[in-house]
Amino acid sequence: MPPLVSLKNFSLSVNSLPLINNANVQINRGQRVALVGPNGCGKSTLLHAISHASPSVAHGPASTEYFTIASGAVELHQPQKSAEAFSSIVHVKQDSLEWAKLLFPWDPEQHGVTEEELLEMTVQEALEFAVEMCDGSEGELVQQDALESLENWRKLIIAAAKPLDWKTAKYEGKPIGKLSPGCSMRAFLAVTLMRPSIQLVLLDEPTNHLDLPSVLWLQAAIKASGKAIIVASHDACFMDEIADHLWHVDPLHRELHGSASKYSAYEHARKLAIEQAKKAYEEQQSRHQKLSSVADKLRKHSSAGSKFMSTDKDKLQRDFKRDRAGRSGGKAKAIETRRDAEPKLDKVVEAVPLKISIDPVGSGSDASIAMQDLKMGYSNDQPLGIRPINFRIDFGERVAILGYNGVGKSTLL
Repeated sequence: MPPLVSLKNFSLSVNSLPLINNANVQINRGQRVALVGPNGCGKSTLLHAISHASPSVAHGPASTEYFTIASGAVELHQPQKSAEAFSSIVHVKQDSLEWAKLLFPWDPEQHGVTEEELLEMTVQEALEFAVEMCDGSEGELVQQDALESLENWRKLIIAAAKPLDWKTAKYEGKPIGKLSPGCSMRAFLAVTLMRPSIQLVLLDEPTNHLDLPSVLWLQAAIKASGKAIIVASHDACFMDEIADHLWHVDPLHRELHGSASKYSAYEHARKLAIEQAKKAYEEQQSRHQKLSSVADKLRKHSSAGSKFMSTDKDKLQRDFKRDRAGRSGGKAKAIETRRDAEPKLDKVVEAVPLKISIDPVGSGSDASIAMQDLKMGYSNDQPLGIRPINFRIDFGERVAILGYNGVGKSTLL
């Protein structure tokens, strides 16, 4: 069986800056890949490039909004019957959830629906609208897919209402556009993972807005879905829990490496390899310095001996010194030959970590934030349902705000 997505001789760049050169990796059905690398190395851009893959033609050299696939191709392989109906790839971006593409993957504009109109609906209303718009022209698979998505959502919000406190989000009556960032992301992820037609999900920092119960739910939902996943995240525990394969973007060499290992195991092996390479390089440099020093001394002896002139014109002593100088020169050359014959190890180059120095504010500052009987809500008839807030934050204190998705943390800020 061919892989679901394959990158062949794939090169990616932004403007004139190359990010990845000649990468060859693939993901099979059901595999879960952790996409790792330092900030700015091109992980999000790579996800964008993969999301543009077409089921009917390889996505070769092309230019999009801001990135360019300079060479190679992104190839998507899927059953022909599903390829005719709709795309099987969903890209879950960090802060831009595209509901129209998720619910109407075949052509959202075909039915005159816009993203703004969907944001005025609840999640269930949007799913019901998608079912209504399936008039049969898109095919039986599309209708079945929309119906199953709606039914799965109805079951989930009932099952998760109390155990995961999803009732706080008020999905039944609150429009998508009014949901908190965490509640909106959670709903989008749920619909994506429960939609039968979707085979590959691209996740870009999916846990950023999620509370701990939602992160744990997402881990279980990803593994239960059986879908292929490529996820970029800085949550090491999350990556280690869900991923069974790994792609590492190396910005120094502009390479993309694939590995069939867990994230923590790969990181441990990578750091160990770096330390071993550093040690091997330092040992070679030390060994070469010693050999060079010995060779230099022998050459000095050879030079001095070759010019030796006895004070009493003793030819025997002069010839002995010169013969010994010749042997010293030969030894020096042999040592240098031995040194130069050894394969040279490259110095390990590591990215310099960013350091920010901030001068502390003087202790004489007197500033505080005080709240007394503070009631929060979006209007008089829409309170947040929490008791009046009374607290004070004095200068220099550091406060963490905790709570489930949808309780009002962002609103408080």
